[in-house]
Amino acid sequence: MTAQGHGQVAAGVAAIAVLLGVMSAQGCEPLYGCDERETRFGYRLDALPVLELHPPGATLEDEYSGCDDDDLYAIAGRKYHTTGTAAETKAFYRHALPAAGWRLDTRLLAKTNRMCFTKSVDGTAAIFALEWLSEEPQDFYADVKASFRYKQTCAEDA
Repeated sequence: MTAQGHGQVAAGVAAIAVLLGVMSAQGCEPLYGCDERETRFGYRLDALPVLELHPPGATLEDEYSGCDDDDLYAIAGRKYHTTGTAAETKAFYRHALPAAGWRLDTRLLAKTNRMCFTKSVDGTAAIFALEWLSEEPQDFYADVKASFRYKQTCAEDA
């Protein structure tokens, strides 16, 4: 490659670096996925006591935490199996979560397979979602989501 060719490559690299810097300063996300802060926040959510609340007799089947690279939110959750009914599970959380400072979002009450609560966690809006994804009403998911980049709402999460 000639000296002129090296100069053109260097100028191109410099232009890309400047463009990425400007995009980042303007709040644009030039790179895909979660950053380290968001991933750490997923582990912070995992430590919330609300995730340990479950109806009597419910057994833990799975747990997860981290950050969703596609939707850019931190998440932590649990999958439980209970011998009770979905109505009993909903009644348990309707009582337990407000007592722990979470506010029920009544807009989703018509959805029979979902409940949602909101609360600020470390100054970031978070949602606690309770959901039945399978045909088995005794299996349910309880998770907490929050994003530094976008405001999480129950209606948008449904």
